[in-house]
Amino acid sequence: MITYKDTTFCCNQQCKKRCSRFLTPEIEKQAKEYGLPIAMSNMVCLDCGEDGVYELKKEEEDGKQEWIIRSRK
Repeated sequence: MITYKDTTFCCNQQCKKRCSRFLTPEIEKQAKEYGLPIAMSNMVCLDCGEDGVYELKKEEEDGKQEWIIRSRK
């Protein structure tokens, strides 16, 4: 499967260092414009040690399914 920028983006909101893999609203917007899915992972930051605790929920709106990232905290 082809994903946006052929990159796995990080959805770890606890990370204190925002590297090029950090998933931003701008990246989400661009992927949506191209109609491409985004590959995501909850990565552990090797610089700050944060691992973020998140859950993915599938929501459906207007017949379209979308994964939503929500903090458990």
